[in-house]
Amino acid sequence: MKGRRLDAMWNIDVTTVAAALARDPSIRLQRSRPNLFGRVMGWVMLQTQIRGSGLMPWYFHTTMTKRDQRRPRMEQGLGVVVGGRAVFYPRAEIERGGIQSGTVDVWDGRELKLRIREEDRIPTAEWADGERPFQLFSRWYGFSFTYPDCEVFSAPEGDQA
Repeated sequence: MKGRRLDAMWNIDVTTVAAALARDPSIRLQRSRPNLFGRVMGWVMLQTQIRGSGLMPWYFHTTMTKRDQRRPRMEQGLGVVVGGRAVFYPRAEIERGGIQSGTVDVWDGRELKLRIREEDRIPTAEWADGERPFQLFSRWYGFSFTYPDCEVFSAPEGDQA
């Protein structure tokens, strides 16, 4: 693989079709046509995984090593990873700052702004200069399993950006 950086990371955004089209009306989207069972399962996944408290099949947890008890297993949040440092921002902590103003954290003197996108209600992060760090919208169990030594963000009481 000459010339390719294998350590490069990029963001995969979770969004809705409506939000993607609002951002870029010329975007090309591929649409699948699942059967009835696939449509029902897709709806269930949307309701439970993205909008709801989540659903973990009874057997799934047996495939993982020891659970990190610092947060509720199914809690949603945004994981940010930069230069070997990983921080999980619980969705509730981001929302405390408000949809428009968001929450601010500081990494080595650099301001990181976190907010919930109004168009699709998905958490996102960007540096003050508009650059986006590597980030994952995920559940606590997945992020903490992938980054076991991660930090967990907690805004000081009464502190809103």
